[in-house]
Amino acid sequence: MVYLAGGLPNPLSFPFAKAFFKLKNGKSLFIDQEMMSKALQYGSVQGFEPLICQLKTAIRKFHGISDLETSNIVITPGGTDALYQCLEMLFDENTFVLAETPLFGSVTQCIEVYGCKYVAIPRDNFGMKPFALKEEVLKILKTLKGNEKMILYLNYISVKRDEDHILLERLKNIYEIAQEFNIFIVEVDPHFLIHLHKKEKSPASLLRLDKDERVLRCDTISSLFGPGWRVGFVTGPKPFIQLIGSHIDMSMLSASMLSQVLISETLRCLTEEEQSEYSKLLHENLRNEQRDLKAAAQRYLGKNKQCNLLFLILQLMRCYFNILWRFQFPKVYTINQ
Repeated sequence: MVYLAGGLPNPLSFPFAKAFFKLKNGKSLFIDQEMMSKALQYGSVQGFEPLICQLKTAIRKFHGISDLETSNIVITPGGTDALYQCLEMLFDENTFVLAETPLFGSVTQCIEVYGCKYVAIPRDNFGMKPFALKEEVLKILKTLKGNEKMILYLNYISVKRDEDHILLERLKNIYEIAQEFNIFIVEVDPHFLIHLHKKEKSPASLLRLDKDERVLRCDTISSLFGPGWRVGFVTGPKPFIQLIGSHIDMSMLSASMLSQVLISETLRCLTEEEQSEYSKLLHENLRNEQRDLKAAAQRYLGKNKQCNLLFLILQLMRCYFNILWRFQFPKVYTINQ
């Protein structure tokens, strides 16, 4: 194949030369002309190399994966795009999607667009219930015709992290079920990075437990620095990461290099202790917002057993979409025994 791309633009034609940023902790971040040229240039499909290396170090540390390589990571334009890249690659009309109920709108739309069969799995404050998952899987096995597959989708946004040992045991059970029935897993943890101040132990994850390359994990860096940065990443088996990279190459070339450079330089500027303090501050802010939301719900809605954060958010979203666009949640696939 002869590559006939037009080449890289001359950095001398770029209108920006330098940039200066003042961080809230008093530190200053300076982007010189050389770094600015990299930030404004076409970049690697996989992502800005220094940021990839920083993420690799963090993943090795917090998920305990000593043999992780840079080829197991790809940077995307935000965590939502990271999830979409995974779902688009895996979903088709022969897919049974095993997911918690209630479910986020972005996933429900993918399920409907690709004609998947959504199988709702009950959850509680610690996430998906393993015994309920196995029950549904056994039902599905009775209906399989040979070309169907099962994909497990897990999102930890409303999981109770105060008792992480309970979540860890539950994830071990879920992973064993996935191994037993050859189920591939998409794991999403939008707020994982705000738990980094917990130095005594890292939050539980299926990526940490993955021994046979059946987990694709989607993370966002935007939760740390602000959603406008639009930087997320996918970690997983190399063949899947290469496919996602090929799709990005044909659609958007790469996530914003300017965002990646600024995030990488910010991480380099902050010490490990400063990163931990910032993570702790974000964690406390989210806790306060959650407390205020629950207090308002209990005051105006009464004491509801389902009155957890995810339930409230999804109920509000459902009302909003039903009123404006008559948005319908995906039909739950019922398995006849």
